[in-house]
Amino acid sequence: EEGILGPTIGTFSSAYGKFWSTRTRLIMYGYALDAFREHPLLGIGFENYNFYTGNKVYLGLLDFNITWPDVNNYPLKVLTEQGVICFLAFLFFVTVLFYSLFSARRKTNDIFLKAMLEVYIAVFVGVGVILLFTSNITKPYLWVTMAFAIATIKIVNNETETGMKF
Repeated sequence: EEGILGPTIGTFSSAYGKFWSTRTRLIMYGYALDAFREHPLLGIGFENYNFYTGNKVYLGLLDFNITWPDVNNYPLKVLTEQGVICFLAFLFFVTVLFYSLFSARRKTNDIFLKAMLEVYIAVFVGVGVILLFTSNITKPYLWVTMAFAIATIKIVNNETETGMKF
C-alpha cells in the first residue's frame, strides 16, 4: 500500500517484506519489555540489553540469527537496563531540567537570555524526540548543550539575586 499509512500497515502485516526497520524496532521493544517484566526493580544491568537479547531470530525478516545491540528507545532502555528505580530518577532529572529552563525563562527580562533559554527548551524537546528512536546518549553535543543551558540558568539566577544585568 502506498500513502501515509503504508509504513504503519506494513509493520503489522506479514504480507509485507518492507518496513523491516520499524518491524525490528517493535520486536526489540518486545524483548526489552520482556526483560523489564522479569527484572522490574533493578533491571538487567547497564548495557546488558545486547547480552540479554542474545542471538535471536527476527521471524519474517531475516533467514538467520542476529544480535541487535540496542533497544533504539532511550527511556525504554533505561527502564529495561536499570529498572524502575533509575527510570524514576531519570524522569526526575528531565523534569528538573525543564522546570529550571522554564523558570529561568520566566525570571529574566533580558531578551538575549530569554531567547537562549527558548532555544535550549526547543533543543531538549528535539533531543527527547530523537531519543525515542535511538539509545545513543553518549554523543558530546547533548552534554555540551546541557552544560551551556545550566550555565545560562545560573546566569539568570545570579541576575535575579543581584539585580545586575548580563
